[in-house]
Amino acid sequence: MAPAPRGRPARAGLRAEILRTAEAEFMGRDFHAVVMDDIAKRCGVGKGTLYRYFPNKQELLQAVMRDGLVTLKEQIHGTIGSASPPAEKLAEIAGAILSHFAARPGLARIVDREEGKRGVSQTRWFKSRAEVSRLLADVIAGGIQDGAFKPVDPRLAAEMLLGMIRALNRYRAANTPIAVVTRTMMSVFLTGITDDPAAPPPAPGAARRAAGTTTVRRTATARRSRTA
Repeated sequence: MAPAPRGRPARAGLRAEILRTAEAEFMGRDFHAVVMDDIAKRCGVGKGTLYRYFPNKQELLQAVMRDGLVTLKEQIHGTIGSASPPAEKLAEIAGAILSHFAARPGLARIVDREEGKRGVSQTRWFKSRAEVSRLLADVIAGGIQDGAFKPVDPRLAAEMLLGMIRALNRYRAANTPIAVVTRTMMSVFLTGITDDPAAPPPAPGAARRAAGTTTVRRTATARRSRTA
């Protein structure tokens, strides 16, 4: 928890208001184009009040990116410690992450942009993300050990699930309930989309080779028809 700013008593909820306002600013403009004065004005406070909460713009961006992550990680740890089956644990964690970003619609866009840069904010964000990935991998590894999951690479599987979550944060329909999104995503992740989940995956390039074979056959048939 951030220390309370010194000076006169703060307005109730001001810190959260500053973060939401800053999130909108960082979402719409690059870091260097965001001006602290503008954020202070939009919040109806003086610049000195803003700086008592966040001493510089870098600290403010870090706060925007990590805001709520502590609560989210506590929720994830609680889910992992429960007696639920591994598949249910993964679904609960995925739903919690989706809900976190759904409540912060600008956050996913900021993360997408800032991850490609280098700096303190990005380093701290990647550490938090790595921790979440490790927790997911631990659940998957536990499911493999219990026989609930196939013997796959837990780290790769965790990254695949995070990739699905990230895509749905960006591209899901806004009116689709998180519960429906989570259920569909986990169904695809856990069982795939084939009629026979036990069927082995096709070899890379198999579809292209099959298409090429079909084209050759059609060409040969057409030539025979012309010469007949």
